[in-house]
Amino acid sequence: MGDSLQGGKGLPADSLQQDTVAAAPPKKDALDAPVAYEANDSIVFTQSGFAHLYGQGKVSYPGADLEADVISMDMDNSTVFARGVVDSVGTAKGRPVFKDGDTSYETDTIRYNFKSKRGLISNVVSQQGEGYVTGNNAKKGNNDELYMRSGRYTTCDHHDHPHFYMQMGSFHNTLLFILCSKISFFAVIYLITHLFKSRRKTTDPYDSSVVLLMIIPVTSIFIMLTFVGMGDQYTLTPGTNRMISLSAFFLLLMNLLVFGINQYNREKNRKYTEVQLLLQKETDFTEYYKMLLSQSENQAILIHDIKKHLQSIASLNDQNAPDKVNAYINELLLSSDFKESARICDNELLNAIMARYRRQCTEQGISFTADIRSGVLHFLPDSDLTSLFCNLLDNAMEAAGKVPDAYIEVNGSKRENTPFVLITVVNSCRVNPFKNDVADPATTKADKRSHGFGLKSIRKICEKYHGDIQMYYNDATLTFHTVITLRG
Repeated sequence: MGDSLQGGKGLPADSLQQDTVAAAPPKKDALDAPVAYEANDSIVFTQSGFAHLYGQGKVSYPGADLEADVISMDMDNSTVFARGVVDSVGTAKGRPVFKDGDTSYETDTIRYNFKSKRGLISNVVSQQGEGYVTGNNAKKGNNDELYMRSGRYTTCDHHDHPHFYMQMGSFHNTLLFILCSKISFFAVIYLITHLFKSRRKTTDPYDSSVVLLMIIPVTSIFIMLTFVGMGDQYTLTPGTNRMISLSAFFLLLMNLLVFGINQYNREKNRKYTEVQLLLQKETDFTEYYKMLLSQSENQAILIHDIKKHLQSIASLNDQNAPDKVNAYINELLLSSDFKESARICDNELLNAIMARYRRQCTEQGISFTADIRSGVLHFLPDSDLTSLFCNLLDNAMEAAGKVPDAYIEVNGSKRENTPFVLITVVNSCRVNPFKNDVADPATTKADKRSHGFGLKSIRKICEKYHGDIQMYYNDATLTFHTVITLRG
């Protein structure tokens, strides 16, 4: 820009400082027109290619004018920097006034490039129509667009400290806040749904691992707020703003995708569990009906052979052996073939479970009795009913399996005038399973790694129905007692 700069009109010959160095050698002009400049106080040239204007300085270029008390021009880069000064009483004066075409900007400081027509402005005030636009930091583009932070629009004459104004927010920041609010709302609703899940009537187990998923939306919100802070602190280009907005949109999609996949997996696992329970139920009913079929067949055989039994009894009676007659009759009466069809309780699934375990106990020589009162377990779904009683009876049979004259007693009743159901299981047990004062009873299973899951399942059901489980061993009777209370 060197030889394109023209001195101002009427500049006194002695107005330059005596120690001013000569102007730098002229360089190739990169501008389309010369730049005119003037100052009332002095103009100082430096060897590094700068010109400093003091005292009501003015720089003019076609389409752009700048006035300020202090102006510094970089002649090599076609750049000017202007600022005001503070007088002896602390009053600011000579603030830069930049005019671009018909638009005027009053600022604290301005750095402007005549070639690119871009500039950085601090604390800008510009009149737009009948109002004023103000902003802390602004960036002027080469197409007369103005990007600013903390922009305001007011029609108040005191535009520095207006009595009323409209805050202008960045579109990209607004978009970030909208996306951030969507993620926050989605995350909070999802979390509340699972935290208060136990208060609703549902058979789905509570999964505390869902809380860990909250890390993803919390991290996303933190990233978005970081983007907003960057937009407020720095003047970003339109391309950078678009990239940030697109990144925030992708964060929202990522959150929706992660939660969607989680819900899909939970639903898939739920259906898998239902299928397994259905298969277990079908197995129990199959065993139950096989037992009925076997019992019916044995009864038919007994009826077919009743004539022979009567003949045997008559023969014993003719021999005048009443003791043998009584023993023969008692043997027939105690036969399982004379018993009624297996019916232990009014719940079809529980009845099948009890019948299956009673048959297993009979095969192992374990006496099995059950007394489940009508309607006391109606609140338990099939899944919990299966898990609870199968685990209880598995543990009872494991303990009583090697004990002579072993027995298992199962009772279920409702406590009078309370909402609680009492379930007790008493089984024979040769040794005290609570070794070394441990909380859980020891196992006799060969695979120790599979031990403990049944008891955990029972405790989980007790917690689900606000109940409790108590276990103790009676040394006098060599029996193990399990007492469960559930809120129905």
